Amino acid sequence: MGFKDTKTIFEENGFYHPVDVVPAAEASRCCTALLDLKQPVEAGSPADPHLRMKLAYDLAVHPRMLDTAEALIGPDIMI
Repeated sequence: MGFKDTKTIFEENGFYHPVDVVPAAEASRCCTALLDLKQPVEAGSPADPHLRMKLAYDLAVHPRMLDTAEALIGPDIMI
């Protein structure tokens, strides 16, 4: 799917999915790890999972994820 199609879908729906960031086997492992996460958020600690968990951060800054985000909202992306 080209950039124009991706952008159109995003603008029509307000979101775009799926973004194939990692192969299916790796995505399954990531999903299991996220579901197994039992760490409660402590008072005063960041609630954002990408700041508390390396796996979430690695997915958030993956080049394919950032390329897709940039195509949809532009280059000023804050993680």
